[in-house]
Amino acid sequence: MVNVELATNMNIGDKQNFEDRILFLEEKDQKLFAIADGMGDSGFGAVAAEKALEVLERHFPLKEFDKEEIEELFKKANKEVMNTVYEMGGISGTTLSAMFLKGDFYIIGHTGDSKIYRFRKGELKQLTEDTVEERKGRKKVKALGTDWNPPIVIKKGKVLPGDIYLLVSDGIEKLLTFEELKEFFNQYGELPVEEISDRLNFLFKTSKRKKNIDRDNIAYIMFRVG
Repeated sequence: MVNVELATNMNIGDKQNFEDRILFLEEKDQKLFAIADGMGDSGFGAVAAEKALEVLERHFPLKEFDKEEIEELFKKANKEVMNTVYEMGGISGTTLSAMFLKGDFYIIGHTGDSKIYRFRKGELKQLTEDTVEERKGRKKVKALGTDWNPPIVIKKGKVLPGDIYLLVSDGIEKLLTFEELKEFFNQYGELPVEEISDRLNFLFKTSKRKKNIDRDNIAYIMFRVG
């Protein structure tokens, strides 16, 4: 089994409710890293995020470790999120970005606008694609709970020793550009992951941009492959 060096963080911003949730599990020969960002400030977003992660936990570890299994798992999570929130009298949804690791291979399931980044040998790459659409100049996130058939992005790949992965909610976009994040990892990527995490959290809290925006919640899981 591949060893990982792990750090997590919950950075509560200016929103009334904290609706980001993270999950890390390991069993037998598999690991699971996941993040869900509930939508809205009603409190139902937290319910949606928790339900999505609950479905992942209930079906971990994967049996087939293939794209078909991930697609079925996300469809099940979507159905349970919609039913749970509806039964509570609310309307909400949640992003869900999950990375399953087995040996030195990964499979990613994703919907919404949370992100999964990989930093490898000085290069930063976003492994996920935002499932959003523009309506009258406003961004509409298409994710679990927003549609009976939300878009699901599934990718497979291989991890390499030294890779750093960051699963993070979309609040990061308001505080750091892609190039700034790349520069950050190039500057601090050799440090222990806990120290990298501390520096990233400090960067969020001291960002000059937060004075001009309503600071969103930011949660993340960061890990380095051993």
